[in-house]
Amino acid sequence: MSFIDVKIITNKSVRVLIIILSGVVPNRVMHIYAIIRDLLKDGGIGHYFIYMQKVT
Repeated sequence: MSFIDVKIITNKSVRVLIIILSGVVPNRVMHIYAIIRDLLKDGGIGHYFIYMQKVT
């Protein structure tokens, strides 16, 4: 899963990662979000992923 290697620093990186996540199998979406939250300790970015999870 190369998307984990993407550096999430700018909004562009976040969008790219979200686009990749949108194509992931729904069964693994929860697991992937858990990994991302462990990798990212920033609350702002965490909110972005939680919001996108609810939207998608």
